[in-house]
Amino acid sequence: MRRATDRIEALLRLVLLALLVIGGPVAGTYAGQTACASGMQSARAQSMAWHRVPGLILRVKPIAMLRQHPARTGPATLSVRWTPQGSPRSGEMVGRADAAPGHGGGIDKAGRLNAPPLSLIR
Repeated sequence: MRRATDRIEALLRLVLLALLVIGGPVAGTYAGQTACASGMQSARAQSMAWHRVPGLILRVKPIAMLRQHPARTGPATLSVRWTPQGSPRSGEMVGRADAAPGHGGGIDKAGRLNAPPLSLIR
């Protein structure tokens, strides 16, 4: 016969295994939902701090990529000029390689050109 401590140890192993099998996916799902909610909150905050102004793309320089899908347009560095509140400014931003002149650029409230805000699309 087995000792009582052996039976308790076997029972504890089963309980721990059940906790790992059930608790792992639950914890992973919770972590994913929390990360998604945090990202959406950041996207909303960034889009609230921005406003669009008309800009003129002066130059498009494609960015070399190690691997790029042939059906997709790759990223590019765009040299842009815009006029927020009467004072002309210029700068560079990352955009698509197929960007066309007249593209509206995103700026912050101080009139500085920045990368586009996070997308609210899931």
